[in-house]
Amino acid sequence: MSQPDAAADDPSPSPSPNPPPPPVAWPEDGALTREWVAGLTATLDWCSRSLPADRLPDVLPAALVQRLVLAASVILHREPNLVRVDPRPDQAVVVVGDVHGQLHDVIFLLRDAGFPSDDRVFVFNGDYVDRGAWGLETFLLLLAWKVLLPNSVFLLRGNHESKYCTSVYGFEQEVNFKYKGQGPQVYRKFLRCFEDLPLATIIAGCVYTAHGGIFRGTIVMPSKRTKKGKKGNKYKANSSVDPTLMKLGSLDELLKARRTVLDPPWEGSNLIPGDVLWSDPSLEMGLSSNKERGIGLLWGPDITQQFLYTNNLKLIIRSHEGPDARDKRHDLLGMDNGYTIDHHVECGKLITLFSAPDYPQFQASEDRYNNCGAYIVLNPPDFSTPVFHSFEAVKPRPKLYALPVASPSLTSLFSAAAAAGVRTLGSPASVRLCSHRQRRRRLVVAFVRWRYKGTARKEAALSELIERKVAEATEACAGEAAGEAGCRVAWDEVEEVSQAKAGLRHQIAQGADDPLEPFCFHNPLADDCAVVYDDDDDE
Repeated sequence: MSQPDAAADDPSPSPSPNPPPPPVAWPEDGALTREWVAGLTATLDWCSRSLPADRLPDVLPAALVQRLVLAASVILHREPNLVRVDPRPDQAVVVVGDVHGQLHDVIFLLRDAGFPSDDRVFVFNGDYVDRGAWGLETFLLLLAWKVLLPNSVFLLRGNHESKYCTSVYGFEQEVNFKYKGQGPQVYRKFLRCFEDLPLATIIAGCVYTAHGGIFRGTIVMPSKRTKKGKKGNKYKANSSVDPTLMKLGSLDELLKARRTVLDPPWEGSNLIPGDVLWSDPSLEMGLSSNKERGIGLLWGPDITQQFLYTNNLKLIIRSHEGPDARDKRHDLLGMDNGYTIDHHVECGKLITLFSAPDYPQFQASEDRYNNCGAYIVLNPPDFSTPVFHSFEAVKPRPKLYALPVASPSLTSLFSAAAAAGVRTLGSPASVRLCSHRQRRRRLVVAFVRWRYKGTARKEAALSELIERKVAEATEACAGEAAGEAGCRVAWDEVEEVSQAKAGLRHQIAQGADDPLEPFCFHNPLADDCAVVYDDDDDE
């Protein structure tokens, strides 16, 4: 197990006798070098230890951040959904799991594994931001490596690289806090970059990596005519059908999926991105909807065997589940060492890899998991025998300059209920506070129309998306383009999003519980699970 040298890597804050470094500038010739990336690493490390978070623009100007994000986005956009990584016989491949804004642990990992180079390829499985205090710096550092060595560094998308998650779990607030008035513009650049991140890799023809895992295939079903007078049936790919009809997807279907979405859809025909980013393994056989998360799949060892056999693979390396997620799943191993082998079948193995040690980075000490992080090295000639490297967190942590990332407490929920004139069952004093290894019962609010904040956000996001899709469709169908295929596709997308919103409103109106109830039962402290109250009737 690797242990950071505290004397060499101590990131604890202290008054620095040295003046702050000069603002980072883009190279005059526009080409990044290893020296430039090394200088950026040192600057980010220094700022995290010695500079208040909202003074970061003094050293890392917004214009520089946006230029680096754009340069990386151009490269990422050209890559397919499924990237083929074909290392040479003299190259090793390092696979990294979730890092969640833990900058100092990422810097240590790069040093410990050996920096990206012509001899060492890196594949990152996503979740670069949220929950840690330095998501912006962490993602920028990895983008710099991508721009420098586009054929040696591969960045995949995680479920947290989305508008929805970053608005809930801290990254949006982090960017806005650090860049103030320029924050929204910088944040939008990051969102567009998230859309360009590929979804999966195949390494050396035998190892599949993705953030969440496998995905379902699309089933083409005839639907009713959508416009009066239109002849024939309109056929749409529909993946929201009877679970008994659900089948494993093919790599060709993965390649054809539309990944350029701010939030992977949980309904409709474009479900593959959501499956790849949100799915989880199970010990139960078969393929089923992931009801616990409300998006993605659960798949058993038989599906792992089928996926490996069909695609002539030996390993699946996914991430997505840290010690907190595994703490709620007694059917699978814990994440104390930073990795687990979840399925061992005839054709190979399914591995879950988590690279954020001592997770979550900032939390009361008695509630910490004190887990190790890990990375995997795949060596030639076959690249199919994983070598696991566990490592501990860099300690002591730098002092965290408070960011406005709030987690709702039971007290705040009861206060909100009292302010709204709601009779509640129980009180903060009578509610038992559980440790991180116990589930806490949700707050029960009576005699009022309420919903979870995440549901309200989802509805608002769909309304915003409908407006944008209508504007895009109107532009796509202007003039002589009205009869072209692009015009029809644009209005199909409007219809798809409108149906998603209508379905959500039906769930809200008809359901006994809020649609997020299964998630919030197990994650009561999530910001999505704060209770909001409806003052007016739905329109």
